[in-house]
Amino acid sequence: MSQDEIVADAHNQGFSVIDTIKIVRQLYCGGLGEAKSIVTSHPAWAVEAQNMARLADAFIDVMRKEPYATVIEHDDGRVDISIDVSKVPAADDSGNGE
Repeated sequence: MSQDEIVADAHNQGFSVIDTIKIVRQLYCGGLGEAKSIVTSHPAWAVEAQNMARLADAFIDVMRKEPYATVIEHDDGRVDISIDVSKVPAADDSGNGE
């Protein structure tokens, strides 16, 4: 079975992206970045990859607005987020989320 077929088959069997990345790494002894790229660039995972990217972008946008978070964007596309927990507001204990 080819690498392409393995990725498509894992998707069709309901494996998660993370599990599929693990499978690719185990079978091809690749690094995490390489395996992630193989899986997320495969047509079978296109919708999930787009959704993950949108979710990550939305999270980064929210963190940019928070006074307790520092967002650092690197030239290679990586993003680091640091959170100063001493500045995070206390959780609401009322249970209504307000």
